[in-house]
Amino acid sequence: MKRYIVIAAVVLCTSVVLAGETSDATQSEQKPQPSKLAGQWWGRNTTIWFGSLGGCFVGLMGGVLGLFAGLVKARRFVLGMMKGMIVAGVVCLVMGVIALVQSQPWGVYYPLLLFGLITTVVLAWNFRSIRRRYEQKELRKIESMDTK
Repeated sequence: MKRYIVIAAVVLCTSVVLAGETSDATQSEQKPQPSKLAGQWWGRNTTIWFGSLGGCFVGLMGGVLGLFAGLVKARRFVLGMMKGMIVAGVVCLVMGVIALVQSQPWGVYYPLLLFGLITTVVLAWNFRSIRRRYEQKELRKIESMDTK
């Protein structure tokens, strides 16, 4: 339970710190801006798609991985997908930091940092225990074969 509280606190703090640049009051006072500014990596629509599809993918894969890991099935798929998602999370974190250093707008660096932070922290935090669970199942299977 403590793990989830720590993860939620990190995500909440990141959201508050990174979102502090803009607010509803300041946005309503500004003039409408084009969907993509000069030097910006991508526009608002891409940010929306990245957030929507990325969030759906991470949520669905988290559910599938949690289901298979809980049932101790599909070891190669679960551990391989977790490794791949951790790598993708680290890549997004690095890209988000680069975007932040290059003074990209909030809509560019925030989704990268959020996606990277959530996938890296949650999956890396649980990877060892899930792998250990698969190893314990394999040992039980070998022991049961030895007793026959």
